[in-house]
Amino acid sequence: MIYFNLFKSIVFIGLSSWITMAATNNMMDPGTNSYLIDNMVSMQGLIDDPIFGNGLESRSIILENFGKYCMYFIISVQYIIAGFLWRAAIYYVIFTIKNTGTQKACDAANLALSLFASLWLWFLCGGLYFAYWLKFSGPQNVHLLLLIISILAFLMNNFQQPQKGEN
Repeated sequence: MIYFNLFKSIVFIGLSSWITMAATNNMMDPGTNSYLIDNMVSMQGLIDDPIFGNGLESRSIILENFGKYCMYFIISVQYIIAGFLWRAAIYYVIFTIKNTGTQKACDAANLALSLFASLWLWFLCGGLYFAYWLKFSGPQNVHLLLLIISILAFLMNNFQQPQKGEN
């Protein structure tokens, strides 16, 4: 059981580190993703294309600094989720060392993973609304992969290893 909780600790430290770095990268270089967001929501790639997305172009948003404000919001959300993931990771480390009381860590991790998954679902739905899969398939694949990782981490977190003597 201790090794299983150690594994969970490592996974949550990794997820916490990853989203913390992603948020920090976005904070240090907000211009890159602001530019990509503006391109996605303006739907200019679809507007310029005579075939793809013609029925969706009315959804475009062209507002000055829209991408920049979206990035500030996304960065804030990412740091909040990172805080919840770090909390779960710390609980798992503490309870692994104590070899007791992992239910509190499991509950904290379930909340953190729910928030983590909701971010990727939000990105996937927002991207689908603006049909980003037609011109920006890379981000959609990343968001889908992160949703899958969220689901797998949730399953791992809730898997109960049998205690000694149980069949």
